[in-house]
Parts: sequence; structure tokens; C-alpha cells
Amino acid sequence: MDRHLFGVACVLMSALGSVHAQSPANGARCYRLVVGPWRPELGNDEPYHRLPSAVRLDTLSWDAKGKHLSPTIAYPYHSSFPETPRWEASGDTVRLVWSNGFTPTIVTLVRHGATLTGEAVAESDAQPIPPPPLPRATVTAEPLACDSAGLRP
Repeated sequence: MDRHLFGVACVLMSALGSVHAQSPANGARCYRLVVGPWRPELGNDEPYHRLPSAVRLDTLSWDAKGKHLSPTIAYPYHSSFPETPRWEASGDTVRLVWSNGFTPTIVTLVRHGATLTGEAVAESDAQPIPPPPLPRATVTAEPLACDSAGLRP
């Protein structure tokens, strides 16, 4: 093998190794979500903000924002929005974001030991003027083994 091909082979092997090191199985975290009542109530928008009972925070990054989060919300009509669902972390704060492009659901949680607590906010791009208060719900995220939750990659 000539030196050029050997060099290309080494670069490819290195790249494959780094992808494997970043695979979702390495360091992913799973949580059971306990969601309180929404205030004000969601009404007809409830299916667009129905949080899953368990989530997986993967280590695989989106191109520009955050890391992969699964599963997505089971929207009534198939829809997706770039780089969602995703999670982001800064210090002791974790932010979970779901969106179908029209109705984002944002959960902001703060770490308290192994548990995370905070609130979900249901947003929408269809707002009357003046806009009503955004529906909010308390959320607790309790650690969960990913295999037992069926949240494998």
C-alpha cells in the first residue's frame, strides 16, 4: 500500500473510532418524567404538548444545537422541526425542547442530586393579541435505567 492510501486509511480509522466513542450508548441518561397539571389547561392543544413518560438524553449532538432527545411527542399529525427533540445543559440546568414547527414544548429543569425538577411551558405560534398566559406544568425527572424503560438507541 502506498503512503497516500495508508494515510487515508489511518484518517478513516481515526474518524470511525471517534464516532464510536460518541455513540449514544456511551453516557446516555434516561429519566422518568412526572408531569403535574397544566395551568391554564391546554384544552385542544393537549396532544401537541403531551410529554412522554420517560426520556433518553443521548450523547449524539445535532449539527448546531444541543443533543438528541428521545422519544418525540406523538403529534396528532406527522410533523418535525429541525434539531428537535433536543436537550441542552448549562451548569445544573437542563433544557428539553420538542417542536413540530408550530407548538414548542420547553422543559427547564434544575439538578437536585440525581433528580431534576422544574417546569414545562407550552408555546404556540398562533397567539391572539394580547396573548393569554402560557400554560405551565411542574415536571420532575427521576433517574431511570435506559434498558428497563425500553429507551435503547
